[in-house]
Amino acid sequence: MREKRSRSLSLEKASSRSSSSSLAGEDDEPHAVGSSTTTTHPSPAVGRKQLKTEPAAAAKGTPRALTAADLTALQHRLEALEPPGAHSATAGDAEREALHDFVSALLTQWPRSGALLTERIVKHVLLRVRPVLLSQPMLVPVAAPVNVCGDIHGQITDLIEIFKAGGIPPLTATAGASYLFLGDYVDRGKYGSEVFIILATLKVLFPTRMYILRGNHETDTICRVYGFFDEVKRRFSVKLFKTFTDVFNTLPVCALIEDIALCMHGGLSPELRQLRQIEAIPRPLVVQDTGLACDLLWSDPEEHTRGWQPSERGVSFTFGEDIVERMCQQLGIDIVLRAHQVIDNGYSFFAKRKLVTIFSASNYCGEFTNSGAMMVMDERCKCSFQIFKPQYE
Repeated sequence: MREKRSRSLSLEKASSRSSSSSLAGEDDEPHAVGSSTTTTHPSPAVGRKQLKTEPAAAAKGTPRALTAADLTALQHRLEALEPPGAHSATAGDAEREALHDFVSALLTQWPRSGALLTERIVKHVLLRVRPVLLSQPMLVPVAAPVNVCGDIHGQITDLIEIFKAGGIPPLTATAGASYLFLGDYVDRGKYGSEVFIILATLKVLFPTRMYILRGNHETDTICRVYGFFDEVKRRFSVKLFKTFTDVFNTLPVCALIEDIALCMHGGLSPELRQLRQIEAIPRPLVVQDTGLACDLLWSDPEEHTRGWQPSERGVSFTFGEDIVERMCQQLGIDIVLRAHQVIDNGYSFFAKRKLVTIFSASNYCGEFTNSGAMMVMDERCKCSFQIFKPQYE
């Protein structure tokens, strides 16, 4: 039984510099990667106390550029790692150091560091992260401070901007902000493998500070339609794609920040009555076309409607403001944080600010002019939004 925290959440009026965009559905066109620049928007304060909002602090320091010899030496260290097995259930110090150098190189030396992503190291990380994910519940508890991010869809440049803003945890870190990603790491973009492996490696290194939820695209059937299957087949092998999907089937579907913010990729479900229902969803999970898990990954809020309505996606439902207000009261939460929809400004409010949509892939599909966003929540549950504006060639 979870211990109920005494915190509650209230949202103040947003700064005039940040607007609340209408929700828009995803586009199914191929995804082109766009680069971004970052700005900061003050956001509503979170928590019972009326707190003054502040900008999100950017990470400091410029990493040393790795030489070709450095990258070659790192690749040799990675290739020499012992394959995970019963006799090496957890990563040792030397392996942790190599994995940290690996993920740091991908984030700070891209695209030069792309050659580090070999089939052997990808498989190694996937085999390491699967038991870590299964060791944590389907509704994973998360403590503040935390940075909350939405869809990435293979846009590694946006992931790099996120960690430039929030920082890469040092290997010896015992404090600082956690990260919570709300799913949809793959498909449409060119670099789904890099995006997911970076996050999976950080999950191995920091299991209680890095949280990765499942999106509707972390599913075998969806990946075969929207590009990730072809990416893995072309770059690695069909066998490795099966290893990816085995890990996808173990990802948690929801998180609960400080017992007051329920987080998922999609949205609410007409089947959801109690949070313990989420905890009871079994894993490994093959997502069906209907049911609680399906709705948590696929449903959407809909303006100017009430109740539950069929979704134009052909899967799950849309829901009105009345549903959000009723379910927040029923579940004992203050707010719902979700992703799943392109937002012009990177984030949007709904239902009197009881629901926030966060989308982190800027210049989505190379066609949208949207910004990306990251919600930054401090230890007092005070929030700000880091905005990643698209840059065009």
